[in-house]
Amino acid sequence: MKTVILTSCNNAVEASLIQGNLANEGIESFISNENYTSLYPNMNGAMGSGIQIFVNEEDAERALIVINKSDQSIHCLNCHSKNVKLKGGKNILKVVGIMIMSLFSSKASGNSKSKYHCNDCGSDFEV
Repeated sequence: MKTVILTSCNNAVEASLIQGNLANEGIESFISNENYTSLYPNMNGAMGSGIQIFVNEEDAERALIVINKSDQSIHCLNCHSKNVKLKGGKNILKVVGIMIMSLFSSKASGNSKSKYHCNDCGSDFEV
């Protein structure tokens, strides 16, 4: 079987998490360059190396889906775009106020959901 490089990681923890997610989906993988990257972390960008994760060529497409599924970035609830930004202003004051109140009370109070704005469809949403 032919293997292909699925992705490169900057540290062993990130590589192990990805490898664990692949194993949970029944995709076999192996890691390369772990020792070199751990010993010389400043050389990752210069040498183009990093810790490489290899998978079988037949599993590569499914493995990419697994990696993208574990993406924790914020998406627009309306159009699913990643082109979103955090709205500032009153929300920041609310968060600071809740933090100050929590310092003087025995428990945390309030709910400080973050407000986002989608640059593609123009909708506002909270997460």
